[in-house]
Amino acid sequence: MPQRTGTTQRSTRTTRTTATRRATTTRARGELPYKAMVRLAKKHGLTVTSTTGGRHNRGSLHGRGRAIDVRTRGVSSARLNAFMRDARAHGYQVLDERRRPPGQAVWSGPHIHIQKR
Repeated sequence: MPQRTGTTQRSTRTTRTTATRRATTTRARGELPYKAMVRLAKKHGLTVTSTTGGRHNRGSLHGRGRAIDVRTRGVSSARLNAFMRDARAHGYQVLDERRRPPGQAVWSGPHIHIQKR
């Protein structure tokens, strides 16, 4: 195993400290918006089911890293409502897709969709 130099160790500590600071629900400079959304969902103990991959409707913001989907199965309405309020307070648009929206071609089942335009 290679030996670390003092510079590398300092750099590693700085990186860890920065990562700890970024473990908030705000977006770090240059970071795609979905990463902050994922942290927000995790803060509420929720499971993110989709970020940038998968099948989505035409014009979806998922492919641009500006949207996530959150699992609703087995989660209380109170917890989901708290998450949706918090997401809106952070400036995200929230779409409650626990029921299939009319005219939506691609739908993977009940979920909460949040996005940043």
